Amino acid sequence: MGSTARPPKNGKRKDGTYAFDLPHPFFNGRMVCDEDPLLLKSHTDFKRKVWVIAGIVLDFLDPAYKEGGWALYASCKDDASEIKWHQDKHDVQYQYWAKLGCFENEFVDFGGSEHDDHTRTFFGSRREGEPYPIVKCDTRGWHRVRKANFKGVSYSLAWFKMYDSTQTCLPPRFWPPVYI
Repeated sequence: MGSTARPPKNGKRKDGTYAFDLPHPFFNGRMVCDEDPLLLKSHTDFKRKVWVIAGIVLDFLDPAYKEGGWALYASCKDDASEIKWHQDKHDVQYQYWAKLGCFENEFVDFGGSEHDDHTRTFFGSRREGEPYPIVKCDTRGWHRVRKANFKGVSYSLAWFKMYDSTQTCLPPRFWPPVYI
């Protein structure tokens, strides 16, 4: 999700920068940002506002998650593009995903493997006035985004960690995913 290099355990590279590009570009309707103060200074006003709001939401969801560093992925989709089965192997913990906008027929499947019969499906549709769904999930396991007759505009936010300065080892996978 935006990283160009596998981060070392503490997230710092030998040159003193963190595990993310400096700065993250805004491309194809996506952005990735983390809390490095130098990066935040280089972000557009819009990115900084999204970052601040995402931090407030994270304070509500899971304040302890902010310890040790976190990053945010944001995207806007208004087409039928899908993401095939994959694993986010560089993540070091579970994630939170939120779906905003009004859309129909966009699904996120989580499974133990690419061909798992125990796949769990989330999201689907959201209409004006409905609560924004948030899922706690672990994308180190297999997952995909699929669409069938997609309509509308889907905005996604994902809070994730590719490093955590407080961790000494990887925690077990969080399973099953749950709505918050």
